[in-house]
Amino acid sequence: MSSLPSFQGGHHNPIQNLQTEELIWLERIATHLRDLQFGTIQIVVHNGQIVQIEKTERHRYDVHESIPAYKEKGATTHAKRKR
Repeated sequence: MSSLPSFQGGHHNPIQNLQTEELIWLERIATHLRDLQFGTIQIVVHNGQIVQIEKTERHRYDVHESIPAYKEKGATTHAKRKR
């Protein structure tokens, strides 16, 4: 059912001792982690139980790559604007 990795090398595998509900939450968290390059995953707990997972994804762009497209529209950048 779960695609979570098993711990190799040790005699004790903590994943084997988890209940089905715990494995489901771990799988949900792992799914969000697989798709995330930059950002955060926040796990919200209420009364000792996970109730939601919040994912904030960040997209970073190289400013030097975006400037030519900006200049094509006739605008100037703050760095090159004369005063």
